[in-house]
Amino acid sequence: MQLGIGAQAAVTQVITQRAEFLHEEGGLAAKGGLYAAYNKCHRVDAIWSQPIETIAMPLIETSTERLLLRVWRDSDLPALVALNADAEVMRHFPAPMDAEQSAQLLARIRAHFDEHGFGFWALERRDTGELIGVTGLAQVGFDALFVPAVEIGWRLARAHWRQGYASEAARASLAVAFEQLGLDEVLSFTVPANLPSQAVMRSIGMQRDESGDFLHPRVSSGHPLQPHVLYRIRCEQWEAQR
Repeated sequence: MQLGIGAQAAVTQVITQRAEFLHEEGGLAAKGGLYAAYNKCHRVDAIWSQPIETIAMPLIETSTERLLLRVWRDSDLPALVALNADAEVMRHFPAPMDAEQSAQLLARIRAHFDEHGFGFWALERRDTGELIGVTGLAQVGFDALFVPAVEIGWRLARAHWRQGYASEAARASLAVAFEQLGLDEVLSFTVPANLPSQAVMRSIGMQRDESGDFLHPRVSSGHPLQPHVLYRIRCEQWEAQR
């Protein structure tokens, strides 16, 4: 799972002719051909005539009955450090992260949100205000046959496992992907041994694509965690299961 999000105190309002056009058409566009003006699940021609860097992207947040999927705050860093330092949480990754690595991760995920308007949200329980993990969407940041693509992923603190939070947050993330971003498809991937994560993928309607299984280029060659399995869900499939 690659994490990406950004933290801003307020949502930037987009005020351009193209933004007005998007509002009228119900579409959204972004760099790299990933997003375009759309009508339900059917893409039409991308409408941007200038680079996305010239556009102020609104930051997206969402919520469920039990959870807030929100942008990050500076005060969230200790909880993120604790999450990434837990060896059991990180057992399907090459190693836990130290405090400096988690701080660097937070900087990267904020940068992703600042650039794209979406990313991996801080996952907060509405009843307690507790930060319990990370979930959301991010552009895949490495070379693979399925790139360019957007992935969905999650990482929860152990105390909050097996309570349905991951699936609940993931469903909300897919709604953003298909209803607000107008994506055609969302991917997810993990190591074969991570059966709980694969169960979440299936629970939200994703299907295994065995032909897409791959060796993760950011894991050392020959490492037992380099092989990854790939899951997919298309907008039409998501619509059909609602």
